[in-house]
Amino acid sequence: MTHSKKKIRRPRPADPMHRPVVTWTADDVRTVMNHPDYLAGENTPSGKARFEKVRDYFALEAIGHRPPEPETQDQVQEPASAKNSPEQEAFRQALFEADDPVEEIALKPARSWTESEQEQVARKTLDLPSGDPRREHLDAMRHRWFSHRYGDDPVKYGATGRMIDPEPKNWIPADSVEVEASDGGPIHKGLGRIGALVERHAEKGSFAPSIRSLQTGLNILSDTESERRIMAGEPPEPFDALKEDGDFGPKSRLALKRALTNLGPGKVEEGYALGRFRQLAGSGDGASLGEEIDRSFAPLFPGARNRSNPDARRVEIEALQTTLNDIGRKEFGPRDWRPIAEDGHIGPGTLAAFNRIAKVAGPQRLTRRFGANLGFL
Repeated sequence: MTHSKKKIRRPRPADPMHRPVVTWTADDVRTVMNHPDYLAGENTPSGKARFEKVRDYFALEAIGHRPPEPETQDQVQEPASAKNSPEQEAFRQALFEADDPVEEIALKPARSWTESEQEQVARKTLDLPSGDPRREHLDAMRHRWFSHRYGDDPVKYGATGRMIDPEPKNWIPADSVEVEASDGGPIHKGLGRIGALVERHAEKGSFAPSIRSLQTGLNILSDTESERRIMAGEPPEPFDALKEDGDFGPKSRLALKRALTNLGPGKVEEGYALGRFRQLAGSGDGASLGEEIDRSFAPLFPGARNRSNPDARRVEIEALQTTLNDIGRKEFGPRDWRPIAEDGHIGPGTLAAFNRIAKVAGPQRLTRRFGANLGFL
């Protein structure tokens, strides 16, 4: 006599939407993202609520605030909420705010668009005034979508002279995909990573100087990318420079997203460090130069520093000293410029040279040359 094995049905995970996001586990966020309302998009109140909570989850994950995995759902405790400053809460909320749907679509490669997304971009393009550079940018992306979908073969006509509809050559997604940073990670993780960096450098709880450094860094990266595109015969992206005002609004958020999708979070961290350096170079007082190099640049070169020997040469400081000597020779000539030692240590000679070059060459030129010598630009 044979006995058939009875299949054990696993209970469907409980919907965690009723609980604070700080109590969520990885399984909880997967449950929410697999819910039909989430998959349907943000057009319904339920879908929007789910999107917002998922964004909050990734924000908490990025700054290291994650609950331990519970053994059972009943063991999840709702901890007392951490008290954050109003400025910190406002920054976190602005960081993960949703942008215009077409702006979000344009962050993705055109080949990943759905038919519906292509149509949304088409409608947005028609709404833009003639001559608007963003219209040309979106038109170029739509052209890439059609080229991927149908190829670039010449249009064919039938015996009656009527155009024959082209046959699709490549599959296009049926469902919308999430925006990704250039390293392949979700855009929300990249936002959280840079947001955590801005929070760590907030001066005495004030976010404006740290946000201003991010805006400066994003402008530096954008200028460098535009120059690269022009040299390659490509049109630069049609976006104005950010106001470096310390106010993290929609334009700053979208610029950050573009940098993450085009360059990746690592490059944005380099840009942020250059932004802080640029702010220092423009302050007229380089007394904190050594401290700033330690805070902003040393973490970007962890493998190049001999932690067992605090007197070891520092590659980031050597790059700065090389930069000062390069500009000094051009500005003053061999007679009036006494080269400083490129020894990887910041002493009185390096501080004096920094203040002198920043005043003569200007903070922007100094920062750009330093970034190039570091290999960041």
